[in-house]
Amino acid sequence: MLSLIAPQSVQQLPVFYLFWILVYLAVNIVWDIRSSRTEPFHISRLGSKATVAFNAASFTSSLLIVVGLFDAKVMKVAGDTMMPLVLASLSGVLFSLAEICPYKLTNGNPPPPAAP
Repeated sequence: MLSLIAPQSVQQLPVFYLFWILVYLAVNIVWDIRSSRTEPFHISRLGSKATVAFNAASFTSSLLIVVGLFDAKVMKVAGDTMMPLVLASLSGVLFSLAEICPYKLTNGNPPPPAAP
């Protein structure tokens, strides 16, 4: 059970990641289903949760670092593996690439040109 809060070995790290990523995704999906502010839930929309999955990985990597501040063993475990760095860096690259576009799509289409 401690591995879900503070992984003490490299073998416990995947369990920590899997648990917190699944919790994050479950909270988002349940909130989406129950919210009146989103479209009615349908299983075909699960593909649109890719951004949420990257946010879940970033959240989990950040959580690992915060827990590591209070538990030196966790910081050593995090330092012994590249998983937190790889997940955080991949999500950072994807988010930053998406932000290079100077405008946002509206209904899947770019906005009309600005008036001269």
